[in-house]
Amino acid sequence: MSARPAAVLGPAAALAFILAGFGVYLADLPTKAHLVWTVGLYVAGVPIIFRTLRGMLRGVFAADLVATLAIAGAMALDQPLAGLVVALMQTGGEALEHYAERRASQAVRELEAQAPRIAHRLDGERVTDIAAEHVRVGDLVLVRPGEMSRATAW
Repeated sequence: MSARPAAVLGPAAALAFILAGFGVYLADLPTKAHLVWTVGLYVAGVPIIFRTLRGMLRGVFAADLVATLAIAGAMALDQPLAGLVVALMQTGGEALEHYAERRASQAVRELEAQAPRIAHRLDGERVTDIAAEHVRVGDLVLVRPGEMSRATAW
């Protein structure tokens, strides 16, 4: 299970620009590397800034506000590599968050699918099978070994 393609695009773009800039820098072209990093900062950073501003208009103030300030500061101070690193950290964190959320949601769905549909209510010495949703507070129920794993077979 992977993160949504849009969630992976931000960190991939930031990382690609960082690496491309280092490649150009190692080719002994530091001015061109600065240009690559600047373009990358605007490509990766502007969406973060707009997303944060949109959230602020809705009253949502989160950690991305700090990232936005750092990105805007890097733009203003002409420090594109630093800004790109912040953009990579922000978008990478968001991608990991989406991935973890999807995994947790899937785990909850699987657990719900295994939930018993039938309960065995004890009425004195007698065991009565009833729908699980009809169990009430105070009912005594019998849980047999292994029933959770067979719940979907009922």
